[in-house]
Amino acid sequence: MKEVVAALGSRHPSLQKHGRGRLLFRVDPVPFESPRGYLCRTAHAHGYYGPWWLADLAGITPGGLEREDRARQMAHVLRLDVSEWLHMCYRPVKGKGRFERRSFLGQVIGTHHLNYRHPRVCPGCLRENPVWWAIWDLKLVSACPIHRCRLIDRCPACEQKLTWHRRAVHECRCSLDLRKAGPEAAESNLVIINAAIYRAAGFYRGDCEAYLQRANLPPAVADLQLDALLGVIQFLGSIQEQGTLRRPQLRAFAELGSATEIGIAAARVLMDWPLLSGYKLNRIN
Repeated sequence: MKEVVAALGSRHPSLQKHGRGRLLFRVDPVPFESPRGYLCRTAHAHGYYGPWWLADLAGITPGGLEREDRARQMAHVLRLDVSEWLHMCYRPVKGKGRFERRSFLGQVIGTHHLNYRHPRVCPGCLRENPVWWAIWDLKLVSACPIHRCRLIDRCPACEQKLTWHRRAVHECRCSLDLRKAGPEAAESNLVIINAAIYRAAGFYRGDCEAYLQRANLPPAVADLQLDALLGVIQFLGSIQEQGTLRRPQLRAFAELGSATEIGIAAARVLMDWPLLSGYKLNRIN
């Protein structure tokens, strides 16, 4: 590790200035890109080994990269306008319970719907464009309706969970190119429920709309805002046959396996419960 630091330090002398550095050029953000994914992609474009180096340039800790009170420092380092950086970040929404609500792709959702632990990716999406999409940061998103495959959060080579601090969006820390990974095909129900989430988030809306038109979801689902839809899926997917809730799956940070089970179960309930077509689903949330 010392050799890596020395090599990068000689290549980027500004690393030693702790907060006085600035990137040599601007990397334009991509619409619907994750803020952590943008940092990872930007660090890679400049030859840094992960986003933590950007924190060093800004003179802040890695945990403060997305903090609103550090936005000016981060924007300066990234050569972005402050508003550009804040627009990407999942910042707290002002008002009562501000730390319980976050801005996400122009909508407001509960903080508990965000996955801050191990990131997930779709190898098929990465092959088309090495961008870490914000939609993957939702803890209930477990499949890609575009490629009809399950997301992965574990490297198939080293078998370790992925981390947001890595060399590139498309690489594991062990250097495996994640674009070469072969994910599992997703069940039809799982694809349908994830397509509904993608549509509510405004992500690949046209493709998801075409897929959902062939599904048998209650029409009311299409009227739900993202936060309400996530709440409905969380609730319906956590009900067991005995009518009790699966407590381990209601924790703040659902594992990918739990998110997959919840998605499949919720889709099954929605597709097999025709009475919901005339029911206000947002009452469940």
